[in-house]
Amino acid sequence: MSIISLFIWDDILKEDYLWLFLMCVLSAGSHFMMVKTLQVAEASVVQPFSYLQLVFGSIIGVTIFSESIDLMIILGALIVIGSGLFTTWREYKIKHNI
Repeated sequence: MSIISLFIWDDILKEDYLWLFLMCVLSAGSHFMMVKTLQVAEASVVQPFSYLQLVFGSIIGVTIFSESIDLMIILGALIVIGSGLFTTWREYKIKHNI
């Protein structure tokens, strides 16, 4: 994609540099915190909390970008969340020999 972008490149507006810098700082901070979290806790314990991204992403999409949530989006979210929770449950049973 980098090669294609050479042909359609637009300069970044000066007003947007602050937003780009803020996005970079927040992204780097969130990745750092995720690494620190995974050093302290198991991934199977932390993973269910990452499903909050679906909730917050949906809220932002509906309120800011006027998106609509249809049945297929709900079904996809339920499949993703269900598979993660099933994996967590399975690992718990294996770990405790149940």
